[in-house]
Amino acid sequence: MSVARSTYMRWASGESTPEGLARLVLEELFGIDFDLLMGPAPDREVILPGVLDGASRAAAMLVDSRWSTSMLHPTAPVAGVDGAWYLDGLDLLDSTSVAAQMYVATAHLNDDVVAIGSHDYPHVRQFVRPTRRALLLASVEERQDGSEGSLYVLDAAHARRLLALDRPVERLPIPTAYQLDDLTFAVVRSLITADNALGADDRLLDSEEQGMEQHLQKERSVVARESVPGLSQVGAAWLGSRFCSRHALQWLTKSAAPSALWGRAQIGEEAVPLLLFRQQHWFIDQFLQLAAGGEDQPGMALCVPEDVVAASPIYDRIMLFLALAWLEMRGLVTWICSEPEYAKLDEFVLVPGQQAVVGTWMRARDTIWSADVAVRKAQVLDYDLAVRHARANSVLEGSSSTDRLRSAVDYLGLGPVWKTLPGRCRELGAYGTVDMLQARSRLIGLEELDKALRFVGSLAT
Repeated sequence: MSVARSTYMRWASGESTPEGLARLVLEELFGIDFDLLMGPAPDREVILPGVLDGASRAAAMLVDSRWSTSMLHPTAPVAGVDGAWYLDGLDLLDSTSVAAQMYVATAHLNDDVVAIGSHDYPHVRQFVRPTRRALLLASVEERQDGSEGSLYVLDAAHARRLLALDRPVERLPIPTAYQLDDLTFAVVRSLITADNALGADDRLLDSEEQGMEQHLQKERSVVARESVPGLSQVGAAWLGSRFCSRHALQWLTKSAAPSALWGRAQIGEEAVPLLLFRQQHWFIDQFLQLAAGGEDQPGMALCVPEDVVAASPIYDRIMLFLALAWLEMRGLVTWICSEPEYAKLDEFVLVPGQQAVVGTWMRARDTIWSADVAVRKAQVLDYDLAVRHARANSVLEGSSSTDRLRSAVDYLGLGPVWKTLPGRCRELGAYGTVDMLQARSRLIGLEELDKALRFVGSLAT
């Protein structure tokens, strides 16, 4: 079947419509009902973002060259489509993406903010209206003090509240504390990857936690990774840490106080649960209450070999340092041994000379958790000797938290950023990551991270 060009043009202009066999051919060709096919096109207003200047585009490219786990597309590639920021994991964290949009901003240093101007508000309102997670990136080419321009980050949820219709504002302010550097990139990447994964796993995690009770009644319990298909790496870490925490508290002897924890975190990603998981905060609280009756100050030992430190990017080492600072702030002495042979040691809670409650979930590739209770003297002695070794040979030297953390700066190779890191932590902690990013998962809390930031900020005073 064929039609004349003049007939087609009358169809296209709306002067006439196809009839008979032509209707059937068009329906078969496009797979759409004829009346819908010939109806008016949807009328949707699309507001285009402002054109980024060369400095802003260069700043976006610098993000990817500076942080290898980042791939940033800072503006909509086509009308009506969001930009995106892809974030890869190194080990524990799952790769993810978040909607992102960059705007040119101006610096207002007297107020410690950069501001997106009102001329961008129509697009900003359109961008932040959907309830999905999204980030605004503000680009400042040159600050008023003459320093080099940079990017600043803000969660769309906070921008949505600031731009509420009943709260008119002349400018959308973003604190300068939210400048994108190694510290804020580490925080943004950790929170978004962990939060997205736990949010996706929420129903599955809730179901699995409800079934834990039968496993908690056993001294020994092992659950294979394949028994919960579809669970993300972060979800498996949360589930494993949740079980091992509850198992330890249930089976710890009541006749003596525990004195030490042994963890398997070696890189910043693996320390993210300590900083972000609410249940880890709860477990440390419970452990400290039990340890309060002991003779020695409780502590936590980690094995972090030198080659692992050397292979870790600096932003990841900053997250590990923040975790050490948080532990010290909570009253735990931190010990790090560097001998690689200790890296495969199980995680455990030690009651010296009496008991070790084992609960391994970090880097447990084939299992979600593996838990046991060691009470035989030969078993307990092995764990006791490991803690003694870590305490005696720790690379974190000093009798105070400040001294040990300054040793950690040297061991983790943070010397090049230490001149500015405490100040940046103090700024970010003062404004709060809770106002820069919004945790959507009920399993994540940012309050303890903010406390750790403020604690590190105090080290320079």
